[in-house]
Amino acid sequence: MIIAVLAAIAVILGITLYFLYHRAIIRAHINFTIYNRNFTDAMDNHTSADFKNIAEPLCDEMDRYFFTSEFKYFYLQCKVHDLTDNAGKVGVYFSVDFLDNIYTQNVKVIQDIILKKSGRLVKDNALFLVIREFLVYIKSFSIRLEKIPTDGPIHLPRIPYYDDKCSEEPCQNNATCVSNGYTVYQCECTKGWKGKHCEVDVNECTKYPLPQQWKMH
Repeated sequence: MIIAVLAAIAVILGITLYFLYHRAIIRAHINFTIYNRNFTDAMDNHTSADFKNIAEPLCDEMDRYFFTSEFKYFYLQCKVHDLTDNAGKVGVYFSVDFLDNIYTQNVKVIQDIILKKSGRLVKDNALFLVIREFLVYIKSFSIRLEKIPTDGPIHLPRIPYYDDKCSEEPCQNNATCVSNGYTVYQCECTKGWKGKHCEVDVNECTKYPLPQQWKMH
């Protein structure tokens, strides 16, 4: 009995030390272009309102994405490093940091979390991700990982509470749920469906009637 208790204590202590004195972090370097924002000279200044108006809501959204995902115990922080002029639109370079482990070393998993939690919009014959109020040109999205050694303890952030309605999967028929992370959400329906939860089957015969002599099936 005593041996079992000591073994349990050793395991708990080992896990604690693992998190407190982690030897490396994984940094995901992410680039994309925001289509619905025009670049201004003030965005070169990290203390300007123009810079903060993009950096703060973007990182707030990354916080929500990862704190409401399977990475919530590994996620550390988001930081916007630069905003650049990309043909008049805003190019964004930012990073998100995680504790180093076999899960966070997988770039596809990190990318899939961002893609899954972002909305979708087709505009001007192009596909965009919807991240908060930003339209991100999906072909501009790129991500690479870097392993960064660390000295000393890593302080884990407090996991905030999000009343994420999309976690309840309210949308039906393969619709995409877009949430602000609190109580507001919207279902983006696939073709042939409508309604708040995309539960209403669109009658194509009513919407696009054919000549009377033709028969709809």
